[in-house]
Amino acid sequence: METSSDWMRRPNGVPSDGYYDERAVEAFRHFVLGFKPDAIVLETIWLHRYYDAIRDAGIPLILNSHNVEIDVARQVEAIETSGPLRLQRRILSERIRRVEEALVRAAEQIWLCSQEDGEIMRREYGITTPMHHVPNAVNPAEYQVACARPAEIAPNSWPVLLFPALYHYYPNVNAAHFLIHELLPRLGPQYPDIRLLLPGANPPPALVAEAKDPRVSVPGVVPEMLPYLRQSSVLAVPLKHGGGTRFKIIEAFAARLPVVSSLKGAEGLGAIPGRHYLRAETAEEFEAAVRQVLDHPARAAELVEEGARFAQQLWEEAGAAMRASIGAFHVS
Repeated sequence: METSSDWMRRPNGVPSDGYYDERAVEAFRHFVLGFKPDAIVLETIWLHRYYDAIRDAGIPLILNSHNVEIDVARQVEAIETSGPLRLQRRILSERIRRVEEALVRAAEQIWLCSQEDGEIMRREYGITTPMHHVPNAVNPAEYQVACARPAEIAPNSWPVLLFPALYHYYPNVNAAHFLIHELLPRLGPQYPDIRLLLPGANPPPALVAEAKDPRVSVPGVVPEMLPYLRQSSVLAVPLKHGGGTRFKIIEAFAARLPVVSSLKGAEGLGAIPGRHYLRAETAEEFEAAVRQVLDHPARAAELVEEGARFAQQLWEEAGAAMRASIGAFHVS
């Protein structure tokens, strides 16, 4: 994915154009024409440059939309404080809207992560395209085996906070800085060995520099997330803006890892604060919630059990929703 402003120099360019490859398109065309699928699921609007090949092959399109991207783009634009960058984000918002509208109007069916996204999509574009709520999910069995924790180890025996993210995304960088500069100083005196893990692609130089603090690790892209889930004691998600697929929280639930999150961080999941995770918004609330998990093993165990049940429920619901949506897909 492009990280510079090169996309602005191309008519209707967007940063995700970096995903496009002519050789991949030709291979895709060859495969589609030979295989002749009944429908093709396009995974997010960021693969929109491949749509022409789908259209030319005459294959019905299902758009799997992880967000209403224009809604997310406007949120990020609104919090930008730099004049030039805000102008850039405004241009990007306008282009994202054109890309998204074209695809949602071309699709025979749209899959959305939440009912809220469906309401925003219809309000924004006024479409009548069939929409199906297909919740994000992971297979809990794979995580529970890989991330099993010895029962005799109390949660406060390994004070490690985890926040995995894609760090070319501005709200994630803000969340990481919150954890480093506001939460760690509050927890440090009681937990001198506490660590903060920030794995994920494209960390900006300023965030990488934070790793000079021995308590902070910014490893960049990692081969898999399971080892990080296994060694952590709390997933902390202090998001204030933007969107996302919430996979980090779903994975934590499946891995039986307690979660402390803002309401925005868990938005659209259907998880209940106080039951599946602890809600926190301010630095004071995050401190209190993390302490509750670290210092009260029984409370942490309650959250873990409820989170694990919720992850299993999502897995079953996702399978049922996908089967129902495909069954309702009438191929001409």
